[in-house]
Amino acid sequence: MSFDIIILKPKLDLDQVNDLGDVESCEELGSSVEVYSHLSGFFPGCDTGLWLGDKGQAIEIMDYEDNSLSIHLSLKFGSKWDESMSDDFMGVLKSLCETKSWAAFSVQDNERIA
Repeated sequence: MSFDIIILKPKLDLDQVNDLGDVESCEELGSSVEVYSHLSGFFPGCDTGLWLGDKGQAIEIMDYEDNSLSIHLSLKFGSKWDESMSDDFMGVLKSLCETKSWAAFSVQDNERIA
């Protein structure tokens, strides 16, 4: 199974952003070196585009190009995935976004998740 995520840096105050439809414009996220370095602090070794967790989960990062406006992640998980693992992942995603004033959205329904 997979869960797809898009990360942006909206120009709006993040308190005003609940849904992807609220985002009218975004800022660049930074160079690929900066972005992968930041992501590696949460998902070590992901600069290759793939991070494998110790509980069978994986994060696939679509190719990020310098100064793009978005990052696309795909969380892959199997039948052993449970509520506590989901809570842990969402906590990591929230921390990852907060430090850069990024916002994460579910691709499935455009809802802001972090």
